[in-house]
Amino acid sequence: VIVIEQAYRPGDKVHIGEHYGEVTDVGIRSTTLVTNDDDEVLVPNYKFFSEAVANANSGAAELMAVPEVYLAHDADIERGREILRDALRSSRYVYVSDDHPVVVRVDHGPAYVTLRGRAYVNDVRHEFAFESDVTRRTLAALEAEGIETPDVTVVPDDAGS
Repeated sequence: VIVIEQAYRPGDKVHIGEHYGEVTDVGIRSTTLVTNDDDEVLVPNYKFFSEAVANANSGAAELMAVPEVYLAHDADIERGREILRDALRSSRYVYVSDDHPVVVRVDHGPAYVTLRGRAYVNDVRHEFAFESDVTRRTLAALEAEGIETPDVTVVPDDAGS
């Protein structure tokens, strides 16, 4: 059924349960994913029937990447948005067309403001290089202009358990 439906195929980036990675093999009993940390994960095929599967590129060479940066509430949000947009557009990994625009969304949270960039990379293999490139250059430009970024610490969901 997996082969006939072709919900994913080798080369696709999929998210299933807690795993995200590139499909490298579709076998009779399991599907092999290689994660961003270069771990090989064998996902039993029955999980693809019992859990939602998100396919990030569905066979296409392009893939939407979503780099994020955080600003203090009193920072110049509009200038930060422009800086992120410029970093997205100028990345050597970006793919921009009428169907694949560059977008920056602003989300106001209780502790900080999240600027979430959305753009397509020209090759799925460049997803994380793109995100790193854009984030690094955006943070450097924000610092150069004196736009404050908060100290954001990620706490695991099971902290304190």
